[in-house]
Amino acid sequence: MNQIYSIKNNKEVAVKEQALALCVGKTFLGFSITGHDGAVLQSLAWHTGTVVDKKTIADFFDTYPELSTGFSQVKIAYNFPQNILVPFKFYKEEESGQLLKKLHLVSNFDIISNDRIAGWQICNVFAVPEEIYLAIKNKFPQAQYVHQHTVSIHQLTNLPGNGSLQVNFGGTEFSVVAENDGQLLLAQTYTYKTPADVLLQLLSCCQQYNLEQEKVKLVLSGLITQESALYKELYQYFIHIDFAAVNGWQFSDTEENYPAHFFTPLNQLATCVL
Repeated sequence: MNQIYSIKNNKEVAVKEQALALCVGKTFLGFSITGHDGAVLQSLAWHTGTVVDKKTIADFFDTYPELSTGFSQVKIAYNFPQNILVPFKFYKEEESGQLLKKLHLVSNFDIISNDRIAGWQICNVFAVPEEIYLAIKNKFPQAQYVHQHTVSIHQLTNLPGNGSLQVNFGGTEFSVVAENDGQLLLAQTYTYKTPADVLLQLLSCCQQYNLEQEKVKLVLSGLITQESALYKELYQYFIHIDFAAVNGWQFSDTEENYPAHFFTPLNQLATCVL
């Protein structure tokens, strides 16, 4: 896999107070090590590339010996594209699992789980490939785990009046969480090869959910820069574009070349309450 960034901050955290946040997707792995509340950053890294499997994970852990340190808390956010949102009133564990399998061709060997998101009265039902789930669980048996969409949904506060699209780029994948007028519309992950792939998916989302592209707010995070062809393509069609914020983390001068929104997924996971 390709290392996108690897940063060690100049703030030390006592070993017994260290907390790990680990993001795992189809083609990316990333982590942050912070204080227990996620506020003080010690180190973080992000890799993208080939499809993540058991060997990829083992190599990733070998690359970063600090991941073998004892942690007071470990949070895992999975971001595989097989997920569905089910309102509380319709949620039944077995039926929802079967629906997920039908919609996303989930294997009988995949691990199916769910996150209950009380503030939105909805369950996020998702699948994790078994070999990846077991590799992570063997490494961190006491870890708490969620889907990355769940973390993103928890961040939906102070919402604009004309709806928003929260779009995160992990490498060759991007996630979209869409809302409008206090209603959660969509939380899905897609693959892309060109900026046009992203644009068409976002325009389709606007059309499907009656979001006006001249008014909807586009909030970008992850691996995208203002100078990129991808950003320039989006800027031609969307007027209201912001980059997501990072809360609390400060970096030394040597890390100024990295836009802060690169770290948003890890920052949100590290600071959220599961």
